[in-house]
Amino acid sequence: MKKESFGKITIYTASNLPAYKFEKNAANLANLAKVYYFLNTSKAYDYISYYNSLYNFADGVSAKSMIRGFVEDHKLNDPALSTDEKIKFIDIFLKENIEIDKQYVYKKALETKKMTRAMVLYFYKDVLDYLKIKYQFVASTDKFDDKFDRENVVPDALSEILIYIPETKKYLSPFQFWMPYGQPNALSVNNDAVYFDQEPKQQVTYEFKKIENVLMEDNVVKTASDITIDDDMETVSVSKKSTYAGYLATYFRHVVKYISQEKINDFVKNNTFSDIDVEVLNYNFENKEYKYNYDLEKPFTINDEVKVKESWIENAGKNNLITIGKVLGKQISLHQETDRVNPIVLSYPIKKINSITLKIPAGYTVKNVSNLVFNKEIKNDSNETIGSFKSSAKIDGNTVKIEVEELYNFTYLEKEKYKEYRDMINALHDFNNSTLLLTKVN
Repeated sequence: MKKESFGKITIYTASNLPAYKFEKNAANLANLAKVYYFLNTSKAYDYISYYNSLYNFADGVSAKSMIRGFVEDHKLNDPALSTDEKIKFIDIFLKENIEIDKQYVYKKALETKKMTRAMVLYFYKDVLDYLKIKYQFVASTDKFDDKFDRENVVPDALSEILIYIPETKKYLSPFQFWMPYGQPNALSVNNDAVYFDQEPKQQVTYEFKKIENVLMEDNVVKTASDITIDDDMETVSVSKKSTYAGYLATYFRHVVKYISQEKINDFVKNNTFSDIDVEVLNYNFENKEYKYNYDLEKPFTINDEVKVKESWIENAGKNNLITIGKVLGKQISLHQETDRVNPIVLSYPIKKINSITLKIPAGYTVKNVSNLVFNKEIKNDSNETIGSFKSSAKIDGNTVKIEVEELYNFTYLEKEKYKEYRDMINALHDFNNSTLLLTKVN
């Protein structure tokens, strides 16, 4: 930026800024050219200054008796307990017993069972200090909103505050009350961050590094959909089981704990039939308690039965066409988007596995399912598959059976890989709009 002064007025001008272009699966806001400004009386504000403000913020008010009582009551100072077990207990206790509220008496938080979000940070820090468990404060940005700046501290941009436990290589996310101890929060995965280190009576040090990526296998969504067509050859019903492990599971468990009864049908519909007009007839949840965030064998599960309100069936003379792929929910299309300005950015790696069955109506046959078969891949520079969309289909008696798998084992792709990414996403969109021909038996 160019600085120009006119008396007491200072003007900064910028030129040659690229035009803003919104793109799907991109860090659109973070890619904007921005001006941050904040007032500070010291020109020497740096990352040590930021740490001091963060540490003082987390220091809260003295509540040593509360912390000591908590540790002793729950026998957390038992040397037989591992660090992992201690922190897991603290986390589950907080998330299952404490309500986030505008309550400011920290010393009485365990009595009132209410804390502000800031107090959660105090509590983690105070208990870890008492148990002499080494930790590091970590600060990063929401990678979709702001780029991390190593040269200049922009406090408001450092919205993602975590606590890293070096011994276990796991994170606490105090300000995301739905996030269990383990993975970093989704907005900071594979993003730059500053890690602070302060040994007792020693100077604070820090280093810049990326927050570790997470495993695709820890973030898996599976669905099983059974589709039936009524005798009128117009009404379509679906019985669907959707299971979630990882980030979606943690968030959904938090949501269903607080969502109002009037909104619950919308929650079920929006998350199992994205942007598809359906009427929810029945639903239930499984493994919705917070403790199951620590058990991948107990995924958060939504079982629902719906009646499709939009038209999936088109009359073709004596025959009918059914757009069976819509059972996955609406999918984006990149057919019209040929030029890419920004890299592809995803929140975290994820795997989606879908099983679909269609009971062929009496008096009809299905002769060909080849148009439901797709296979598109994204490969890295080592020729390893890091993304794919694959589907298979077969006719088994009076049932059509379809298997669909989506893999996104990356969070960042250079725009030079856009064609492969675009082809994969368009294959999913094309599957979503593919039809089966139901031929009437003479």
